Amino acid sequence: MFDEIEKLPVYQKAREILILAEHICDSLKDDDQKEHIEHQILSNASVLGAKIAGAAGCESYTLKMENLLKIKFAVREMFEGILFARLIKINPNDYVQLMRDAIEEFRIEFVKWIRTFDPTGDLKDDWAIRYVVDRSDDYTVKMVSDEVNPDPDDSGSTWFDWDDDDL
Repeated sequence: MFDEIEKLPVYQKAREILILAEHICDSLKDDDQKEHIEHQILSNASVLGAKIAGAAGCESYTLKMENLLKIKFAVREMFEGILFARLIKINPNDYVQLMRDAIEEFRIEFVKWIRTFDPTGDLKDDWAIRYVVDRSDDYTVKMVSDEVNPDPDDSGSTWFDWDDDDL
């Protein structure tokens, strides 16, 4: 069974993310925050493969989707650690775009893989949470357009029109 999981494109992309995360952590400069950031990045990168294996190895649609949510959260928390390393300037190389690209490649395989799941094999539980995958969406990244994201310099815009009185 594990041999089949290792052949999944989504699992292979997860392995690539883990290797990249290890390289990023190896390059971090010494700092009071270094150990915490390394833990955040590596522990979340390590979760990906385990949760893919967990989702692939079970029949319950709900359990599969629970694993997938954990994967999504782990990717986000890992990336936040990388962003924080850049923010506090302990990363001598800016790996943010490199990891963004790796995550995007992973996300594409992730979505393809989710679409193979059969929701009819689900067992209802007492939590009343149901997962629905929209198979009609092409899941391309849709950047926020200028109409939706107003110009912050436009005086007529309400874009972050906050002052201390609003807090």
